Amino acid sequence: MTASRKNFNKSLTAAAKKTIASNNMLKPADKVLVGVSGGADSIALLHFLHAATSEYKISIAAAHLNHLIRGKGAFDDQEFVKKTAYSLKIPFFSAKEDANAYKKKTKKSLEEAARDIRYKFFEKTALKNGYSKIALAHNADDNAELLLMRIIRGAGISGLCGIPAVREGKYIRPFIKIEKKTIYEYIKAENLKHIEDKSNYDPKFLRNRIRQNLIPLLKKEYNPNIVKTLNNISSIAKKEEGWILRVLPPIFKKTVYKKDKNQITLLLNSLNKIAEGGKRRIIREALNHIKTDLKNISFAHINSIIKLTKNPSYYASADISDNILVVKNKNHLIFTKKQNYKKPETINYEYKLKKPETVLIKETKQKITFGEIKKNSLPKNFLKEKNKSEEYFDADKIEFPLTIRNFKNGDKFIPLGMTGGQKLKNFFINNKISANKRKKCPIVLSKNKIIWIACLRASNACKITEKTKKIIKGEVFLA
Repeated sequence: MTASRKNFNKSLTAAAKKTIASNNMLKPADKVLVGVSGGADSIALLHFLHAATSEYKISIAAAHLNHLIRGKGAFDDQEFVKKTAYSLKIPFFSAKEDANAYKKKTKKSLEEAARDIRYKFFEKTALKNGYSKIALAHNADDNAELLLMRIIRGAGISGLCGIPAVREGKYIRPFIKIEKKTIYEYIKAENLKHIEDKSNYDPKFLRNRIRQNLIPLLKKEYNPNIVKTLNNISSIAKKEEGWILRVLPPIFKKTVYKKDKNQITLLLNSLNKIAEGGKRRIIREALNHIKTDLKNISFAHINSIIKLTKNPSYYASADISDNILVVKNKNHLIFTKKQNYKKPETINYEYKLKKPETVLIKETKQKITFGEIKKNSLPKNFLKEKNKSEEYFDADKIEFPLTIRNFKNGDKFIPLGMTGGQKLKNFFINNKISANKRKKCPIVLSKNKIIWIACLRASNACKITEKTKKIIKGEVFLA
């Protein structure tokens, strides 16, 4: 073995062993299932782990999934990995799954579909055959490519964490800190045969365009060490993410009103006391509780929920990806699946009064009565000291029949004592009238104009003046 070949071996081996040690990836007696596509990365990983079995006191096997994407080429790959495993005298597991059929069934991209069925194959094989770890050959270049993809699509800190060295305690990636050029140097130095997947060069995939076009451009024109730089960013993000995940739970707990597996409700008052960065994290945590992942959740989705928390309306909602509904209902923010949420019932009613009389509003269990009174019966300070459940009107300005109904969007009136018109919705909001009270509040109209928001405010339309001769008193009672 030449000196340079020894150096290549030493470089990759030392880096991989450092990653294994710092992440506590392996322990004695571990049975490791190695995912092997047949490409340079996975072949290098298989040979590295095979050479290290005595040192780590582990046993290994090779696993290969034929995605049935490339016709005969896919079967050739499968046969190549099989022969490689047999040459190393290790167990070999394989299966065939139709990635395109799964893509159509799930409506995912081909990349996502292939990944899903591949991981399911690894899980099933490891469980069935007693393998405690699943080793994958992701490397520093893969991580850099993923970061660029996520930056292009608009990732936050959690997205910048990139590919984890260890996931779920069983997926391990010993090469995650090693650049692809070092892997190819190792392959060449060890004279290892491998295959090239032609789909890795197909420009229709964003990752391939980043690998073939963007990263070479960044290396040439901006930063020759861009892969290392991006991996440093990933490392920083992981540490900050780790700190956030330690700090977040008690803060999140204080915002939770109630939760079950299908729905989680947050307290808006508690949520709105938190700075927006923290609020975004709590919203993501609530979404994760319902979705169990944050796939397809974009910056725009989080922003729409942030707007909900600031919405002055009693009730508002936002449709989120994957059939998720987020509802602002009074002082609560509800995260749920659309089919699980029932919108509060709306109370609708309308009554006509042909003359001064009493009517029972069955829907709200209220009575409202109108009757003529003598002018000298009018309280002297009725404008300042009157009971809110009663109101006085100039009888000559009222025209029967009166309409008594519930609030409708678009209602407007001129509040008593003011000259300009106002939307009734804004009047309710400004006076902090809850949605429950709005539904029950009778709106009285004469000639299709609002003359009284019962128990709250009369309009200028029928106000009493010095010229008033006859007075009608309106009053609301609980039935």
